[in-house]
Amino acid sequence: MTYFKTPAEVASELGLMEATVRRLARQYKTFTKVGGRVMLTSEDVEDLIAKIKNPPRPDGEYDAFGFPVKANDPFA
Repeated sequence: MTYFKTPAEVASELGLMEATVRRLARQYKTFTKVGGRVMLTSEDVEDLIAKIKNPPRPDGEYDAFGFPVKANDPFA
């Protein structure tokens, strides 16, 4: 059986604000809609923590140090 947690419960466990958990869950699409409510399963929480630790890079080119390369950078 799947257990669901509210964003407030997850926020208190992670030491974050509820608004931050809601924003990150929406940003990384790591939540489950139950009726009209946003809820998080244990898998959603694990995915959210993984994304917080290692955020995905936006598309584009990166230099050897992991910084985005600017197209018109005269020093590149």
